[in-house]
Amino acid sequence: MSGPSLPRRHEQAGTGAETVPPGATRQAFDRPLTPPRNDPNEDAVSEPTIDDPSKGERGDGLPDRMEGDIVREPTRQQIDQWPGPVLLEFGAEDCGYCNALRPHLRALLAEFAHVRHVRIEDGKGKPLGRSFGVKLWPTLVFLRDGKIVRQVSRPAVAEARQGFEAVSSPPA
Repeated sequence: MSGPSLPRRHEQAGTGAETVPPGATRQAFDRPLTPPRNDPNEDAVSEPTIDDPSKGERGDGLPDRMEGDIVREPTRQQIDQWPGPVLLEFGAEDCGYCNALRPHLRALLAEFAHVRHVRIEDGKGKPLGRSFGVKLWPTLVFLRDGKIVRQVSRPAVAEARQGFEAVSSPPA
């Protein structure tokens, strides 16, 4: 018989996680929002409402930005229906490769401003990452109208640029 278990770090008092019942997910409105920084490609936690023009949404069913530990990541079915060019960035906050690539991605996102960027906090056994065959971080999945155009893992900046160019060019 074991004694009482100690709370895991994310369940400690003051983190907000102690109020979430086991098996439940927190709603995005329970989390503090990252204040806007006047950078259209700056990542921020997505609000629970989608397609609200007053909140900067574009009206296409796709959250504008997500970052950090995503509390409501999109499903594969939703992603398959998103229109236009999209970059899915699978990674983790504590991933050195991801953090090294991030400033280069921001520069490319400024250059290719029409490409929508969704950053997804991935982890072992997460279904969305597995549905794209993600095994290494960062993995960049470039989509056009829900179809994979290019997918690269731990890319060099030149490979990331090729992905942006591929998703930006007209379909063949």
